[in-house]
Amino acid sequence: MHSKGLDFLVLIIALILLLAPAHAFTIQELYEEATAAREAGDYGRAIELYAEAVAIDPGYADGWLNLGFACYEAGEYAEVEEPLSEALRLGTDRVADAWKILGSAREKLGNYGSALAAYDEAIAAGGDADAFVGAVRCARSLGRDDDAIDYLERGWAEYPDDESILKALRKVLVETGELKGVIGLVPNGSDALLTADLYFVAGDYSRAAEFYRVAYENGEGPAAARGLGFALYELEEYVEAALYLREYVDTENDASAWNKLGNCYVKLEEYTDARDAYEAGLTYAEGTTRDVLERNLAGVDEYLAASESASNKNRARELIREGNDLLEARDYESALAKYSEAAALDPDLYIAKYNVAVVYVKTEEWEKALDVLRALTAAEPDRSEGWFLAARVNAILKNYDSIYDDLRNAVELDPALKAEAREDGAFSAVKNDPEFVELVGE
Repeated sequence: MHSKGLDFLVLIIALILLLAPAHAFTIQELYEEATAAREAGDYGRAIELYAEAVAIDPGYADGWLNLGFACYEAGEYAEVEEPLSEALRLGTDRVADAWKILGSAREKLGNYGSALAAYDEAIAAGGDADAFVGAVRCARSLGRDDDAIDYLERGWAEYPDDESILKALRKVLVETGELKGVIGLVPNGSDALLTADLYFVAGDYSRAAEFYRVAYENGEGPAAARGLGFALYELEEYVEAALYLREYVDTENDASAWNKLGNCYVKLEEYTDARDAYEAGLTYAEGTTRDVLERNLAGVDEYLAASESASNKNRARELIREGNDLLEARDYESALAKYSEAAALDPDLYIAKYNVAVVYVKTEEWEKALDVLRALTAAEPDRSEGWFLAARVNAILKNYDSIYDDLRNAVELDPALKAEAREDGAFSAVKNDPEFVELVGE
């Protein structure tokens, strides 16, 4: 035995003997009381009593065995080694169990090599299915996948009705890419859902969909609907995939399924429904799935905003054309309504605001026209049209202080407006003014 562990047990035993009451218990009494404490979940008390029993009789194999088991149950995995090794040295009729628990304790401590050796001893001694499964875990932790599969095949041959071995074998084969082997473990015509899952993992989505349909028709319900939805999505059957996924998420809080449903709607260009699906998924999502849903939702929101903006811009241009027709027909009130609506739909549409000012000029509502033009030239000072129209209105109103500032801005931006200003009757009152002549020429 390891000297450190043995010294620890000797110390416990010495303290127990030192503090023991005057009444001396028999080994059988200690054993029975320890067993009762262990069954009640009082593992600390059980350890003390088993330790006292083996202190009285160090050759008591069952005492050592149960001391080891109690340490394991208490989560004291490092303390399991010494008592179980001693029980095996002395001889016990529970050899397989002792080696199995010893293997599990070593495994929990991360000692996979020595744990596997213990599981091997348990298997050799007629150990149960758990010993095989434990050996598999250790073999895989050591990177020995082939040995893991071998353990499971041997275990399955030994315990053909044990579902834990069959499940473990399927899991290992799937994780190691041996999917044909896994599918072969499913009897023909049965366990359609498992078979579908395996085909899905293998990337054979057509076969997966076939088996998911069989499972769905045979009452597997939500799980089959989910699988069928995912498989049909991969097959680009988005309409049908959305139907099954919608059925599934109506009964299950599954963020991944909501995300896949949202993806179906995106493929179908049903972006509002996609946004609703992503938002619903976020209610349950955590971790990576939440990150994916948030990205997808942001993408859909961006698309919808751009789509709405494009729609608004198109409609605004239609309204401008309608307003122009009404303006030509001198239906100024209706034209103003069209231009105002266009400006509201697309605030960046310069011509909409400009035409509002034009209508006010036509109706001789000069101050309203100037209010619009002042806002327009402040917002877009590099457009000549607003400055020129403001200069015309100021000339009509004889706002001489403002005429030349507006006109100067206009002709600097578009020198061709000089000739237009010379011919424009709105400037007749100032056409001989030296400043006007300096700006536009004679």
